[in-house]
Amino acid sequence: LSGEHPAPPELPTLGPGVLDGDPDELVGSLGLQARVAVPGGTGRFDDLLGPRRWALITRGGAPDEHLDRAHARILKGLDAILVEVVPPGGAPRDGAIVDVDGRYGAWMQQNGVRAVLTRPDFVVFGAATQLADLPGLTESLDRRLRGVAVA
Repeated sequence: LSGEHPAPPELPTLGPGVLDGDPDELVGSLGLQARVAVPGGTGRFDDLLGPRRWALITRGGAPDEHLDRAHARILKGLDAILVEVVPPGGAPRDGAIVDVDGRYGAWMQQNGVRAVLTRPDFVVFGAATQLADLPGLTESLDRRLRGVAVA
């Protein structure tokens, strides 16, 4: 009853599977589920943008500005969400949501990335340190999905 609590255990990462490489501190971990603002209101990311979907989340630029038609078609075929998160106080617009509490920006900065691609189960598939790397991340996803047998 000293008022001290033990540190919570670290969240586990996933093993081999549809991930962009081997699991690390980010890849294979659970993605963030934070409050965002869209033109129609404020709420949790998947409540406003749709649950159980692939999501390409960027900061510092819109994802579609860094993808050519072929790469955009891959993500569109998966019904992926492509969205830029803008800092608190910004204005939501088509293709950009506001990071209401600053959690996405802090999470991405802490991990040294400008983009995160999450799976429909909220696990981080992969990330990019530069937005120019989005085509490579998209190609990696396409290759890995083509190699996965679906029962």
